[in-house]
Amino acid sequence: MRRRRVRAPDGRSWVVRRRWMPRLGAGTAWSRLRGRSRRSRRSTKHAETAGDVSLFTAFIVDDFAVVVRWVVIVVVATLLIVLSAFAAIVEVALLVLLVLVGILTRFLLDRPWTIEATPDDGEALKWQATGWRSSAERLSQVATLLESGITPPPDAPAS
Repeated sequence: MRRRRVRAPDGRSWVVRRRWMPRLGAGTAWSRLRGRSRRSRRSTKHAETAGDVSLFTAFIVDDFAVVVRWVVIVVVATLLIVLSAFAAIVEVALLVLLVLVGILTRFLLDRPWTIEATPDDGEALKWQATGWRSSAERLSQVATLLESGITPPPDAPAS
């Protein structure tokens, strides 16, 4: 995405950019994922390991049983690795397909682009522009106005 950093005559720095999707707000998806990850790590840290010794001694009872168990473990681990690699390939293929569909629908359905100007010390201002070229023109226009010291009024929110 195209992005311009401009400095107004009053010294404020602005970043003017075209947004693909609207912002989620303070609780972004990434911050929620990090919070869940931290909570799950804290809860698994205190897991008990008392049964590990008895499980280990059960493996050494018989040589044949040890070999059979290790073969089963290796086969299961290999299957899990192969299946997870296959699942990862399928997920990447689906992701690429969804991105292509998203790009095509964005252009074919003529959805408006959000132009966002964010100062270094305040709330972001937003404008809507339909079409790639008109949004690029609007972005340049907003950046030029901000550079000259004029803060254009944001678009009224759609209700």
